[in-house]
Amino acid sequence: MALLRLLRVPEENKQLLIKQPTSEEVNEVVKCLKKRKCPGPDGMTTEFYKKNWGIVGEDVFKAIKQYFATGFMFGFLNCTVVSMIPKTEHLETMRAYRPIACYNVLYKINSKILMNMMAPCLDKLISKNQSAFVNGRHIIDNVLLMLEMVNKYHWDKCPPRVAIKVDLMKAYDMLSWECL
Repeated sequence: MALLRLLRVPEENKQLLIKQPTSEEVNEVVKCLKKRKCPGPDGMTTEFYKKNWGIVGEDVFKAIKQYFATGFMFGFLNCTVVSMIPKTEHLETMRAYRPIACYNVLYKINSKILMNMMAPCLDKLISKNQSAFVNGRHIIDNVLLMLEMVNKYHWDKCPPRVAIKVDLMKAYDMLSWECL
């Protein structure tokens, strides 16, 4: 346990994570939602929310406020549909498909608001070894680190070691079909 380095939310960021979102923040998130995405189980698209914001906006804001107050999202809003997208022309086996999760738009709005709240402290909470998908970090840095490590791999001054290459191109193909 002594070697375990626990990452904590800095004091200056804690208030950002517990505050209620404002209607302006919700409006901004809805404006930024990408168009032409698959709808979730409720069948509503981002275009529907954007075009009818004058009608549904207040109800959406109330639902989001309730979520942030209670930490609970109604079951039907918290559902996901997993669709199978063909990867190749030959569709004889399940391996020829890639699963994609389709969420309800309200779930996407909640997620984006949470991400906006967490963004200022993510770089302090995510290990320095995680270089992709963190602003200011680049996956190419890992390539440079790997080259540096391999360059010094045969040094006699170091203890015995092993190198492993992982093929990340196959990451989605490793999903257990039993879980679906």
